[in-house]
Amino acid sequence: MVRSVIRPSAVLGLLFVLSTLFVFYGVGVGQPNGPPFDTDDIADDSAALIGEQVETSGTVVETNPVVIEAEIDDGRTIKLTIENVPTVEPGETLLVTGELVDERIIGANTERTVVRKPWEVTYMYTISIIGAILVAARIANQWRFRPQEFVFEPRERTLFDRYVRGRSGRHDPGDEYDG
Repeated sequence: MVRSVIRPSAVLGLLFVLSTLFVFYGVGVGQPNGPPFDTDDIADDSAALIGEQVETSGTVVETNPVVIEAEIDDGRTIKLTIENVPTVEPGETLLVTGELVDERIIGANTERTVVRKPWEVTYMYTISIIGAILVAARIANQWRFRPQEFVFEPRERTLFDRYVRGRSGRHDPGDEYDG
């Protein structure tokens, strides 16, 4: 009885630790210091921040001059003019670090400016989902889970061999189901 409780408890404990580490990484623990002010600070008191380093991101809405629409935490948006920016198109996302020159104008640091095309985020998530599906399929194909002992163990015969090759005449009827 005690042995059947130890392994599931250990697995749940390790999953809790892993989840906690993901959350702490997401909130920025241990990340290098960036500019101290962001979009919310610009929207709240931009006159006091003139000459300070700021960081913001938003969608390009105009290109001459470059104007981005940045979202604030409470759901509102503000428009900011960005100077010293590489060539951009409307709809692209711009991540800007630079000096606040005027209340709504940022002089971008071109070395730290990132331009992202609209399709790049979709591509990133699509490739990640495909990769996750392939990994899950490989695990399901080569491993089986025995809930009585709460263990994963290798299959004697993969699902691919059993169901795909088995139908092509290469199935050995003496093989046991390892399911």
